[in-house]
Amino acid sequence: MTETAQTTRRSRERAQSRSGTAAGRKPAAAKPVQSVDPVELAGNGHADRPLTLTLPMITLQFRPPQVTGREIGQVLGIARSFLPPRERLAYYGGLGALAAFGLLEWPVAAAIGVGTVIAQRSRGGGGEESRARADGGGRASA
Repeated sequence: MTETAQTTRRSRERAQSRSGTAAGRKPAAAKPVQSVDPVELAGNGHADRPLTLTLPMITLQFRPPQVTGREIGQVLGIARSFLPPRERLAYYGGLGALAAFGLLEWPVAAAIGVGTVIAQRSRGGGGEESRARADGGGRASA
């Protein structure tokens, strides 16, 4: 037998032994994945218990974060600072709805939205001053 044939034979034997098919052995059956209903889990008050997902090669544990009300308030405050005023938010939502229902193509809706943002910023309407005016905090002109 040549050296190449011996090498090929050895590699085949290694591959078969790894897969479990050598010497008539069958591969081990995979363990079933545990299914968890998230609605049932949330409804039973198990929020502090980690969710465990057992897969054939790995076990995953998901632990809920420990978040206080103050931290949630800080995150919401930061998110509000990035959002446009209510009037413009409704305008962008309307553009998105038109695109979602197919009345307006999404690239056109995106171009209109981006154009509106650029126009508002170029005329100075994107800062805190315009938000104060929109909320009624500005002076009334006669």
